[in-house]
Amino acid sequence: MPRFICERGDSRKLLPMGEVIRYLCGSFKPLLTEEEIAHFERSTNADMLRTLLPKKFQLSTNPRKVL
Repeated sequence: MPRFICERGDSRKLLPMGEVIRYLCGSFKPLLTEEEIAHFERSTNADMLRTLLPKKFQLSTNPRKVL
């Protein structure tokens, strides 16, 4: 199981998995905007792949959000 560590100044704290999951759920943001989704209705498969492949395997969060 992965370990998540919060580093602030000189201190380090091992974060409980529940806190990590809560952070991920709270800072989630969609990979696509509503406009991009609407654009897909008129797009070809090649256009969709060109847009979606760079986002493959990404988990989108707000890195500036403080715990």
